[in-house]
Amino acid sequence: GQVEVAWAAGFWEGEGSVGRGFFHAAQKDLWPLERLQNVFGGSISPNRLPRCYQWHLSGEQGRAFFAAIKQHLSPRRLIQIEKRYGGEPKILRKHTRILSIIPKVESNA
Repeated sequence: GQVEVAWAAGFWEGEGSVGRGFFHAAQKDLWPLERLQNVFGGSISPNRLPRCYQWHLSGEQGRAFFAAIKQHLSPRRLIQIEKRYGGEPKILRKHTRILSIIPKVESNA
């Protein structure tokens, strides 16, 4: 339901990352990743860090996940996602006023 989607968006906003074609979140606690997996699918595997797990979602499941959570994400996260997929972020044109008051965040991405 909507509560699970809103929870997933908040969790992923703080703990997740995006790459070309996949969404990812890593945690020492397994339960939030299992909660994501139960609602959206994907896989959970041990991470490179000791006692850490990662949830990974790609393809059609990744597109469905993004479609479900995007209305809850910050402009900063939306821009990050669009940059991963190349081109000028469309969100910049829509939210220039909002972006002008958001502190600049350095990224290694």
